[in-house]
Amino acid sequence: MSSSIKPSSSSAPFDENNIKYFCFCKKLHIRTAARLVSILLVIGVVINIFYSFGRTSTLIIYSWVLATFAIGVYGSLVYGVFREKRIFTMPFLVFQASFIFLIGMMFFVFMICAMFSVDSLKKIAYDFGGINENDTNNSYHESIRGFVIMVMLFFIAFFSSQCWFFEVIYRFYQYLEERESSFAFNLEPEFSMP
Repeated sequence: MSSSIKPSSSSAPFDENNIKYFCFCKKLHIRTAARLVSILLVIGVVINIFYSFGRTSTLIIYSWVLATFAIGVYGSLVYGVFREKRIFTMPFLVFQASFIFLIGMMFFVFMICAMFSVDSLKKIAYDFGGINENDTNNSYHESIRGFVIMVMLFFIAFFSSQCWFFEVIYRFYQYLEERESSFAFNLEPEFSMP
């Protein structure tokens, strides 16, 4: 009994240069964008570690725990993006979705602290901004007000960039999936019995 392999006729041929595989105002291929995102994420972890050296022990512990966790997730992402293996992008997609949710929660908690808890706001300003209540050079209240505005702008920019990173990697995942499925074949016997 012989069988032949016939290409699937239900799907259109894969076109790597299709406009849906471009991002950033249709100027950058999704493969290149995914590589840039993975490199930017690794650079962000390194910057976060260096930033933590001049801050309080709370921030140092937070940064090192985050870096330890990021090694596995971002390492898998970098490998998956550069070797074009979609299964290795899955840990990033799962944890990035959780991270985006946590960023939203952190922003909400920060806003509650800024509105209702002066002591919490002072502690956050000291830990992250280095704003000391006993500093005589500047007006403390003006520094706190500026800190709150800067943190709000940072949260908005950070949240937006993390959502865009997620979108790029998710579209890269879809790109790899469509590329793999376009080369799939249906195995149908040449002669079939009713």
